[in-house]
Amino acid sequence: MLWLAQNPKDKLYMKWFGPFVIVKKLNEVSYVIKDELDGETRPVSVQQIVPFYGDYDVSIEEDDRQEAVDKLAGLKYDKFVIFKRHDDPYASTVHVGQVVQEYDPLDKSVVILHWVDLGKSGLDHKVHNCGRQKLERRQLAIEMYDEEGVSYTRGRGKVPVVRPNGEEFTCAYFSHTMIEIMAKNFNLDANGRIPSEVLLQVKAYRDAKAKGQL
Repeated sequence: MLWLAQNPKDKLYMKWFGPFVIVKKLNEVSYVIKDELDGETRPVSVQQIVPFYGDYDVSIEEDDRQEAVDKLAGLKYDKFVIFKRHDDPYASTVHVGQVVQEYDPLDKSVVILHWVDLGKSGLDHKVHNCGRQKLERRQLAIEMYDEEGVSYTRGRGKVPVVRPNGEEFTCAYFSHTMIEIMAKNFNLDANGRIPSEVLLQVKAYRDAKAKGQL
């Protein structure tokens, strides 16, 4: 069977998963299906499943699953990660985020809350690095966006910045969209800065990559 499921990170996106086998009939409209790769079971509606008659290359799905596990499954809830994303126009742009949902084996993603620099940065300022301050100079705060989609920071003072219908900027990342992980599973210091030992990890990563060791 193939199962049509809604991606929890994108309510407008539906995707077929499978194949699965039916292991139990609950009633006339509900079944329990089982993933043959990991043994996970879940109840589904008869409207969400269809017969599957074609050949299915399990190795392709398994390779894709293993790539996501190797890269994303080690990211811990509430911890920070320094990474690069696939759609940045500048290769040197580096992002900092906090894991707000750990690796989801169903759609092979993690959800990251973006943190951005409180100081001057961006292409309209003299002090910038392709739109981002260097990591060692950043004082980080939660990135928000207002009802018009404009990004801003919540701030770190006792009186946070508030805009109408402002929301935290979270994003689901997959192994092909979070293309590099430079440091992970750390906390910011009390001033919202990246600890020195983490900056050393990033430097070591960059040096190894420059030498072709990654």
